[in-house]
Amino acid sequence: MTSIDADVVELALLLPRWQAEALEEAAEKRGLTAGQMLRKLIAATLKNIEPVTA
Repeated sequence: MTSIDADVVELALLLPRWQAEALEEAAEKRGLTAGQMLRKLIAATLKNIEPVTA
């Protein structure tokens, strides 16, 4: 992870080409970018998980 600021990090994501293309196509059909779609998928997946506190 690369820290952008105190609240945002950048993640590198390696996908097979076919998955990246399918992601872009699915996002476009919904009027989203691939990044927006990934953020929505991650948020939906993590919404019921309690955050880890140090």
